Amino acid sequence: MSKSPILALLLTLTLIQSMAGCATAAIKADDGQKKLAELSGLAGTSWVLDRYGDLVALTAVLDGTRITLRWNENADAVRGNASCNTYGGAASIQGALITIGGIYHTEMASINPEVMAQEAVYLALLSQVRSWDVVGDILTTTCVGGEVLVYNRDNNISAVPLANLASTNWKLDSFGAGEVVSSVIIGTSITLFFSEDTARVSGMCGVNGYSGECYIDDAEIKVSGIICTMMFSDDPPGLWSQENNFIDLLGKAESFRVFNHTLTIYCQNGAFLVFTVV
Repeated sequence: MSKSPILALLLTLTLIQSMAGCATAAIKADDGQKKLAELSGLAGTSWVLDRYGDLVALTAVLDGTRITLRWNENADAVRGNASCNTYGGAASIQGALITIGGIYHTEMASINPEVMAQEAVYLALLSQVRSWDVVGDILTTTCVGGEVLVYNRDNNISAVPLANLASTNWKLDSFGAGEVVSSVIIGTSITLFFSEDTARVSGMCGVNGYSGECYIDDAEIKVSGIICTMMFSDDPPGLWSQENNFIDLLGKAESFRVFNHTLTIYCQNGAFLVFTVV
C-alpha cells in the first residue's frame, strides 16, 4: 500500500515531462519554420520581373508595364502586380524546390490586349514554378516545362518604419472583402497621408479630397469624423462608386499591419484596404 503514493508521483512526473517535451517540440518546429524562411533568402524580399518564357528565347516584359513578386516574412505567401491586376497566393519552399498555389487575382481589364496576354502567361507560369535560385540581385524560378521567370531585386522601395505611420504617405492598391479583391480603377488614384502625430489622416479619394481624425494604439486604428469636398465625377465609369466604397471602408477601420512597405488596413465584416508606400 505504501508504494501507491510513490507510483502516483512517478506517473505525474512522467506526464509533466511528456507535456514539456511536446511544448518544446512545438517551439522548435515554429523556430525551424522561421529559420527555414530566413535561410531561403526570399523572406521579406521584393522582385520585379524582367524576362520570362523559354530559356533559349526569353520574352522581355512589355514597356510601360510592371510585374512584381513580394514574399511575406515567412516566405509562405506571395503577392504582387501581374501587369493589370494584383494577385496573391500560398508558397512552399523546401531547399531549392518551390511551389506557388491557390493563386487569386483581381478582375480588372486593360484596353491593351498585349497586356492581358502577358498577364495570363505570367500567372500560368507562376503556378507551375518548381525550383528557384538567387544569384546576386537576380531571382530565377524554373517551371515544370522548363520555362523560367527572371526577376531583378526591387531596390526602389523606400524604407518605412514598420511600427510608426507618422508622416507616411500611401497609395491605395486594392480593396475588398474575404476572397473578393478589386484593383483601383486604371487612371485613378486614392491616397492616404498620416499627420506627424498620426492624429489625423488626409488624402485624395478619387475626385475629392478628404480628411479625418485618427486614433492608433499598437495595431488598432480608428478613423472618424471624415469630411470630403463635394465634387462629382464618374469618369472613368465606376469612379464615384469606388470613392464612396473607400470612404465607407476607411470609416470602418479596426486594425492595421505594415510589412514589406505595404500597409493593410483591416475593416469591419472582413473587408480590407491595401496600400503601397509613396
